Amino acid sequence: MTVTRHQPTDFNALRAQLEQADGPTYWRSLEALAARSDFGAFLRHQYPRLAPVWEQSTDRRSVLKLMAASMALAGVSACGGQPGEQIVPYVNMPENLVPGRPRFYATTALVDGYAHGVIAQSNEGRPTKLEGNPDHPATHGALDAVAQASVLSLYDPDRSQAVLENGHIAGFGAFLTGLATAREQWDDNAGAGLCLLTGTVTSPSVALAIDGLRQRWPELRWFTHDALARDNVLAGAELAFGAALEPRYDFSAAQVVLSLDADFMAGEPGALHHARDFMAGRRPTPDNPAMSRLYAIESTPSVTASVADHRQTVAADRILGAARQLAAALGLDGIDSHD
Repeated sequence: MTVTRHQPTDFNALRAQLEQADGPTYWRSLEALAARSDFGAFLRHQYPRLAPVWEQSTDRRSVLKLMAASMALAGVSACGGQPGEQIVPYVNMPENLVPGRPRFYATTALVDGYAHGVIAQSNEGRPTKLEGNPDHPATHGALDAVAQASVLSLYDPDRSQAVLENGHIAGFGAFLTGLATAREQWDDNAGAGLCLLTGTVTSPSVALAIDGLRQRWPELRWFTHDALARDNVLAGAELAFGAALEPRYDFSAAQVVLSLDADFMAGEPGALHHARDFMAGRRPTPDNPAMSRLYAIESTPSVTASVADHRQTVAADRILGAARQLAAALGLDGIDSHD
């Protein structure tokens, strides 16, 4: 094996050479820029097939030739056939199923615990697309980006493909055996040590099933968690009405709307219904020529404020002060206008 030792680059000579250069100079390394003879010998020794390309001068025509050849090779490689697959026919063909023709089902998609009516497209038993259901009162045929993307969770590569026990694949029978043993223990201690974790539950059937579990095992502890919880909304409703209630808005009857850091068109439950009702009031008709107005006070940009007639940006900790000042200006009693 022959080892070629390179001499250190003379940077002063290299600077002098660059000062005398006329026009742009293209290079890939300091050795190539210095045009040293030992670098040429090293290149011819290591890459004998590429050395002539490196050493020859490259003009515009040569660059175009290389680009055309690269595009042609890319096109040829893209025209290759699909990999071979084995297609297994149905043993029992599902009723009314035609291969290659999608089927559509009316169902619901949960967003923040609230059902959005959707039409699900299924290809050979696999859901592939969601669209709004025009007959559903909550969506009227519309669907937001979160619900549209929810079908992708079915094809998440990180989704578990089998029953796991302590990180190892186990059969479903092993799961049922372990569950039977655990149920005997919960029956003896009334469910002590058993915890149930869910998101916001608004389904009556799911709530009924959870009530059955709590009746069977009274010591069961139920926890709920949401990435974007609405605890502050429920706490405010409890202060105003004496109970933790979820507010429901009727924007079809509103002529003037004030949004206090609330993105009711995109970030609130029922946003699709709210957006449709509000925008209906923004379209004057001969019978109702008046157009509703929207005022937004917010700390960060939102979809709702993007269509507001007037938008005011304030810090998040100043929203309460702005609400107090507005309430005092409207003449509400018992309101301190000072922040």
